[in-house]
Amino acid sequence: MLVSNKNIKADRFIWIFVVASASFWLASAWIASVSFADIWAMVRLLPNVVTVDVIAFAVFAKWLWKWRMFQGWLVPFPNLNGIWTGVIKPADDDEQPREIPTVAVIKQSFLSLSCVMHTAEMTSHSYSANFLIDEESQVRKLVYVYTSKPKVAVLARSPIHDGTTMLSIHGLPPRRLTGEYWNSRRRVGEISLAFDRRRRRKDIPEDLLPQN
Repeated sequence: MLVSNKNIKADRFIWIFVVASASFWLASAWIASVSFADIWAMVRLLPNVVTVDVIAFAVFAKWLWKWRMFQGWLVPFPNLNGIWTGVIKPADDDEQPREIPTVAVIKQSFLSLSCVMHTAEMTSHSYSANFLIDEESQVRKLVYVYTSKPKVAVLARSPIHDGTTMLSIHGLPPRRLTGEYWNSRRRVGEISLAFDRRRRRKDIPEDLLPQN
């Protein structure tokens, strides 16, 4: 099954939602000493059930979706939040591709995803990002479209441009991102990133660190 815009596996979520809601409804009736046969009294408990459902979903969307126990079977996409460090390898005419150190910052919530990549000469911001997940062929990819804004000093040889990046996601939990990019300047190249486990942050050059 190809998942792109889906944030949750609907069939499993609906099953959990119905069971949890029904359980809370019955528990509320038992606590309030309401007879299950008293239909109107049971109906009057429904607003409480709806309130709990809304709060539970808000908590799930804010925090719980990141938990590893929900990954895969309920939440189809991985949690990529954090700083990723690595290199960009432009496909130049040179026999030996040059490696450009880079830092990528991924901010992800249950409903949104953004990617910002920094090098010593430019910063690129995604304006559309999504996951491509194919469970049958075990394909997991992050795909985003970006605008790259080089620093003023290099604008003459590196103008502002748009591009697309497609990265394969490796590891459970994810620890490596590898793939390629292509842009409106008709340039292509490879990208290799590793998740920054905090202790490596001190090794990132200051001019590559994202600004607060």
